[in-house]
Amino acid sequence: MFGVLDIAAANDANGEDSQLICTFLAPVATVTERLETASDTISLKRRTSRGVAQRWRVEASGVAGTDTVDYFINNMENGATKVMFVRPPSMVKYATHAVGIKRAVTSEEYPSSTENGIVFSKGTGAVAAGAGVGIGVSTVNMLVDDESQVFKGDFIKFQNHDKIYLVKKISAIVVGSHSATVDLMPPLKAAVAEDEVIHLGKNVAMSCFQDISTIVGMRYMDGILEDLGNLIFVEALS
Repeated sequence: MFGVLDIAAANDANGEDSQLICTFLAPVATVTERLETASDTISLKRRTSRGVAQRWRVEASGVAGTDTVDYFINNMENGATKVMFVRPPSMVKYATHAVGIKRAVTSEEYPSSTENGIVFSKGTGAVAAGAGVGIGVSTVNMLVDDESQVFKGDFIKFQNHDKIYLVKKISAIVVGSHSATVDLMPPLKAAVAEDEVIHLGKNVAMSCFQDISTIVGMRYMDGILEDLGNLIFVEALS
């Protein structure tokens, strides 16, 4: 499940659904935001410009957890000016397509985190020894332990900063050592050292602000059933 987390810092996410105080409901959108301009010249050639800054935006409807009060207080207290945390949605990936075509690095020959034929990243990884990289680099050599795995199309987060990254390619997989080269989007916004912890799957929390259009408060439909409205969260960049 994906949704709003009741935690004080992004690294407090532990993958437990008990931390969710609001669960996202379909339809859900995960959008990348980057300033871009494009225009056609008189010769019909395209001129483009693209900014370096990038952030993620999540849009969804939602339902509060078993204790609606927790979400109500979190929503009221943070408004649109304080950072809050969400578990961002990830793409659906089927087990039959997850391995053998360099889509995954896993501690086992076949994915162990399978539910109804769908696989997902889980656990934690680490930047490989001697493989620390600097700002602006988009390729990281990573390791996973015996209980973890990561898939193309999922988000990851490094322990030392709150930006989250999309895994766009996995290559150079070595099953015996559980290692691989991972290409990220966007490029790193902060340097990462060797052995830096990498959060995977449900352990990933996106630091974000509520969009100014999001309801601050609660609307009730019949005195019992609440309507949270359209929830929009934009990644908080430092």
